[in-house]
Amino acid sequence: MAGGLLEKVIESAGGLEEFKRKREQFRQDLAFIEENKEKLLEDYDENWIAAYKSKIVAHGKDYNSVLSYLQKNNMPIDQIPIRYISKHKVFALYFMQ
Repeated sequence: MAGGLLEKVIESAGGLEEFKRKREQFRQDLAFIEENKEKLLEDYDENWIAAYKSKIVAHGKDYNSVLSYLQKNNMPIDQIPIRYISKHKVFALYFMQ
């Protein structure tokens, strides 16, 4: 069963090579954010940022506005990391039921 699901996911991504390419691009965009964090904080402190192909393509004070912008501009939202950046430490609590 799991093998069939994995095959469907890879097929929906355009095949194994395209899946690998998209995964690598996502990894590079995450690395871009981390490597440029200090500079990004100067411009986008306490904002959600979306990086694609090593560029900030959207930013905003709330996650939904960033997501809406990406959708309105037909960006591949499933391939774009969206992160909150802040000069302050941010803690998140998760409650499980």
